Amino acid sequence: MVIFGEGPDEIFGGYLYFHKAPNKEELLHENIKALHQYDCLRDNKSISAWSSEARVPFLDKEVINMAMDIDPEWKMIKPNQERIEDWIVRKAFDYEENPYLPKKIPRTIENTREFDDIVPDDEECTGDRLSYLGRLRYGYRISSRLSLM
Repeated sequence: MVIFGEGPDEIFGGYLYFHKAPNKEELLHENIKALHQYDCLRDNKSISAWSSEARVPFLDKEVINMAMDIDPEWKMIKPNQERIEDWIVRKAFDYEENPYLPKKIPRTIENTREFDDIVPDDEECTGDRLSYLGRLRYGYRISSRLSLM
């Protein structure tokens, strides 16, 4: 059994691009709605390939219900108030007398880049980039042997 850390970014607003949300109601809706279709499914398939089983404690029903009861305003990134990404999760483990986390946590690459920089626009994913030679030219990996036939 393996414990996965999936979920807190989605249910607690940890991604840096969440600050672009038009309002607090739309902050988490899309990510939570599709979480089981992508991240959890990928993790389940990956771990099953090794004949093991995954546990995802942050996606426990009680944790999700508790997270949904928190006003989305508290989950939004607000640098002027020292609320950075994952602020609410960091505060949950921030005890003065017995801290679980160090005072300064390095930011990871996934949190320092904007979502728009990682995922190309639709126009960039069409035409030549989808063909076999186009994928080679733009440096995309060939996903299977079938692509070579």
